[in-house]
Amino acid sequence: MEIPVRARQGFTLIELLVVIAIVSILAALLFPVFATVREKARRTKCLSNLRQLGIAVECYTQDNDDMLPNVTGGSQGAGMEGGWVYFSTFPGGFDVTRGSIYPYVKNKAVYICPDDDAGEKAGLTYAMNDCVEHVPNPFQGIDSGKALNEFANPSDFMLLAEEGVGTRVSTNDGGLGHATDSLSSRHDGGLGILFVDLHVKWVRQKDATAKRYQYGGLTSCS
Repeated sequence: MEIPVRARQGFTLIELLVVIAIVSILAALLFPVFATVREKARRTKCLSNLRQLGIAVECYTQDNDDMLPNVTGGSQGAGMEGGWVYFSTFPGGFDVTRGSIYPYVKNKAVYICPDDDAGEKAGLTYAMNDCVEHVPNPFQGIDSGKALNEFANPSDFMLLAEEGVGTRVSTNDGGLGHATDSLSSRHDGGLGILFVDLHVKWVRQKDATAKRYQYGGLTSCS
């Protein structure tokens, strides 16, 4: 007696469409979550970079009579040694290993925010506020850093920050002109800032401007 072969059952077209629809809905719900988590991780890494640069600045000042590093800037600063970072061409062309604080950092990756594509190509994300120098804005050539005791409110005075226009353009010479350059908003409308007292925090771009961190909370460089 011949035993009938049981037909193999598969998914119907409707069932497949339902599965695809469910997967699409789940993907639409989860992708923004993944993007948010990824951005928070990048922001955390960026703040970590600034903390490490702050430690390097602290070591530098201890070895140099409490004086902050010098800054080279503008077209005249291209190819000039002695700044906190070195650049061979203006704009860009950075070689951070030739900067004055690199011996305390010893890692080029620390100078670049993982969200900064332009900075990754040029070799630098962060810029030093020109108001911590003796001859603020515009950077032309080399400016000498102030002594730490010259700041009455170091916890409100910006030292290093993410320079940029919007979410893309990065720093052009490693100096942040308080009257000419812009703060980045690449991290959900904000940026990482290292203050003169060496604490680090994420700040919304509009808040950093409103609180005048580039001037130490005042109306202009002093």
